[in-house]
Amino acid sequence: MSNAGILAQPRTAAERIIGLMMKIWEKMFSRDEKKETEPNPPPSTEDTVAMAERKVNRRSKKLLRQKEDDEKPRKPFTEEELKNGMSLLKDKALKDLFLQDVHGNGYLGRDKILLLVKLVCLSRLFTRGLSLVLAGTASTGKSSLIEAVLRTCAPGYCEQFTRTSAQYLLYRREPLDHRIIVYFELQGAGHAAEAIKTALTEGSLSLGTVQKDFTGELSATRIEKDAAGMVVLTTFTGLHLDFELDSRVLVAQMVHDPALAREVYRAKAQRRAHQEAAEDSGRLWQAADSLILPAKVQIPFLVRIAEEFPVTDERFHRDFDKVDILIRASAIWHQFQRARDNNNAIIADERDYRLVYELADVFIDSVLSVNERVLALLALVRDKQGMSRGEVQRALQVGDRQIRRYVDQAADCGYLETKGTGPGQILTVIEIPTPPIPILPAPEKIF
Repeated sequence: MSNAGILAQPRTAAERIIGLMMKIWEKMFSRDEKKETEPNPPPSTEDTVAMAERKVNRRSKKLLRQKEDDEKPRKPFTEEELKNGMSLLKDKALKDLFLQDVHGNGYLGRDKILLLVKLVCLSRLFTRGLSLVLAGTASTGKSSLIEAVLRTCAPGYCEQFTRTSAQYLLYRREPLDHRIIVYFELQGAGHAAEAIKTALTEGSLSLGTVQKDFTGELSATRIEKDAAGMVVLTTFTGLHLDFELDSRVLVAQMVHDPALAREVYRAKAQRRAHQEAAEDSGRLWQAADSLILPAKVQIPFLVRIAEEFPVTDERFHRDFDKVDILIRASAIWHQFQRARDNNNAIIADERDYRLVYELADVFIDSVLSVNERVLALLALVRDKQGMSRGEVQRALQVGDRQIRRYVDQAADCGYLETKGTGPGQILTVIEIPTPPIPILPAPEKIF
């Protein structure tokens, strides 16, 4: 009996590889016979085994190199760095020191959005993390803001992408749980947005598929990924987010601010004129972030918030959860300044609620059909029907791209009618939506 016959029904992985290679050789041999050429003698079983071993070794070495690259040792924090990091976390001015550091390293203004991004990053320590989309026109500093906050986060928890394929998050070898995944433009996520929506809601991903095994044969397989605590940060320059994604994330609008832009120009000019480089104190904040440990958080006043939270829209159910997570993120950031209960859970207090309440006007757009700036446009045009887009732009003191964005948003929602194009485009208000419902009750109603 031939070797091919003996190996027709392999019992081990190695034998299956040998059998597959022998079949390939037999096909090549039969083609050579048809051409009436003299084939080379088939390789021996020993040669086939050696070829299979070389193939496996090459694959193993490649995987080992990838693993070594992923696990390159990072410089450990020194005792002095950890001591200083702990001092930061115990400082009652922690929030102000954080903003002072970010501004000192070149990112000016937008304090509320900076704090919101920091709390979102800290939510990775929970079973369910928050995710955030920074929306706005190009060149408003969205990506730079994300980078400014990430430099204060413990290393090893963040991965940045410009683009991924649809199922990348499922097929990747690295874990997703308690990771910060950054897309520097939402379009870069492509069809992966569907997987992201599922991960944010369910805390896990599951895919049934058919794949080729290492012998080349098709086999059914199930891929599962734990996504507990996964955080997604991204930017968006379009008009409207996908509704299903919009209801699962926080959205903060980034608007061009001429006064802030002037301040940024001056700061850049001063540093370049004196050849100054901003002192990077990111490692100190990274050391502090590494000392923040996962812990349960109790919110004694959560029931009172629930009694005051609006119930007129079904999406408010998810918004209540977002507020809950933000309060807990503040408490865990200040865990060395908060009391603990008998089970060692951190007890959130009024300071945590007030911080989230102060940030509410930044992320409140995520629960409104249009933001407050579009409402201001509608109110202006209603009082002076027939205004041109150029006149509205000058009245609101915004850039051309920003005013076009506002007009398109209002028109898409059916609140505004337009005639013509360009700065001379005539605007007519059809209706103005009812004033937004206060999402968060005032602290005086809670305490």
